[in-house]
Amino acid sequence: MTSVVPDGPPARVLVSVFCLVLLSVAFATPSSASGGAAATPQHVVGWQPGNAAGSPVPDAPPTRSVVGLLRQAGSAPVTRLQNDGSLQLQRLRLAGGRAPDELQAIVVLCDFSDSLMYGRWGQVPGDFPPPRQSDFYYAAHDSVYFDHLLGDVADYFSDVSDAQFTLHYTVHERVINLPHPMGWYGNHPEEGEQPIRLAADVVDSLDGEIDFVDYDTVVLIHAGAGGETDILGNSPEQIFSTYLSPEDFRQAVIDSMLTTPYLPTSTHPAGEGVDHVLVLPETEFQDSVPPFGGFFGSLGVYCFEVGLRLGM
Repeated sequence: MTSVVPDGPPARVLVSVFCLVLLSVAFATPSSASGGAAATPQHVVGWQPGNAAGSPVPDAPPTRSVVGLLRQAGSAPVTRLQNDGSLQLQRLRLAGGRAPDELQAIVVLCDFSDSLMYGRWGQVPGDFPPPRQSDFYYAAHDSVYFDHLLGDVADYFSDVSDAQFTLHYTVHERVINLPHPMGWYGNHPEEGEQPIRLAADVVDSLDGEIDFVDYDTVVLIHAGAGGETDILGNSPEQIFSTYLSPEDFRQAVIDSMLTTPYLPTSTHPAGEGVDHVLVLPETEFQDSVPPFGGFFGSLGVYCFEVGLRLGM
């Protein structure tokens, strides 16, 4: 990451055109997208009036697609975005299988031993470097901030599905500070990328606080930017955004990373567990996108990964 750029609406990227086209396959009668008002903090567990860090981010007009801009920037991560997803779900959708009418998602937050969520520096015991993130509108990237952002995602999918799909979500307020640095999950010297281990560590840390059995999707948001917007390729520790599908969890067993093709929890019955996880960054603002000189926002990537969860 080379640039410290405030996270704000001038550069917010809506979902890619590619994702929008595929929505017309998954849903019967899509309509054009329109920006919706930011959600109130009603989805935040433990939220009390008055603890919001700032005002909702205003809507911004859609810009070019995430994949298209990355390709134009000459960035290798475009291949990662295109290859992400569940082949099993995609085949089901292409065969005419309808996308679900709703998802029940729990949103969990984490940061690392070497990097904190924006707004937590000076509040978490330990020797952490100052944050490289900033924000025009919020004092912190906390549960209220992500409630507003997920509200935009929910509004988008309601619009493009003509209200045939609803994203229900609950944001868990506590941020888990993991004992490993970001690079341990994003670029381990021996294991390479480890998003499965990241998901396992966070779910295990929150198992006593969340009834994971009540949700069909875990949205895991980590500190820092996503590897897909490391345009300059100088931040190898960053974690690529991804949808961890049941196929990924089965592969983790084959690779001896897990002993079960899911993440067991105290509330799941025997033989079941968490096996749908979206891994997302708190921000996508880092390297400038040539030749425009703009920066990526996180909303497009969030929508893209939710779309993959639906089988797009």
